[in-house]
Amino acid sequence: MKIKDIEIITPDYAPLIKKLQSLSSMNLYFINRYQQQKRFFPESNAGCEDYCLYLGSMEETLKKANGEEYKQKCDLWHYSYYRSRYPMYSTAIIVGNEGGDYLSGWASLSVTREAYRMLLRREVICGLVDDPKIIMDVGLAVLNLRADMSEVQYNKIINEAAGGVDSHKYYEEDEGHYHKSDWWVEHWWGHQIEEKFNEN
Repeated sequence: MKIKDIEIITPDYAPLIKKLQSLSSMNLYFINRYQQQKRFFPESNAGCEDYCLYLGSMEETLKKANGEEYKQKCDLWHYSYYRSRYPMYSTAIIVGNEGGDYLSGWASLSVTREAYRMLLRREVICGLVDDPKIIMDVGLAVLNLRADMSEVQYNKIINEAAGGVDSHKYYEEDEGHYHKSDWWVEHWWGHQIEEKFNEN
């Protein structure tokens, strides 16, 4: 598909296409450049190819339990988290051809693993990740901190910018009280409690 006269290989997924159309020509140029890298796993059955954007490949050097180094081939894919019902950043790194051969995870993992760092770096360069909370999350991880730690909670500006404990609340003026808007609290725990009651 051509977007602003630049060829982009993209699935027919409306939320992703809308995001691509909002990017600058330079962002699209970078995406095009990364997409020219040959995929290691063109026959992958991971499934994310149907709704994610390919951002090139890389080889990551890892260590086995005995300290021996080995190379892992990685195809890097951008997951359009900003258009999901619960906009939570996740990775989509394909490491093989089988259905389960992929790595998903959160932004702060980029501090510990090269493949996660490279994917997020490319997403930022391409304008696909511009959420300050994600960037702040990585910055805190460099300092061995998380937004939900009590130490960070006392720094109001950082807490709010990073999506910490206090920023999960929003005020509903009509009802005169705070709501928890966090997906984890409202939905995951709610689902767990519901399952527990249904068991009895």
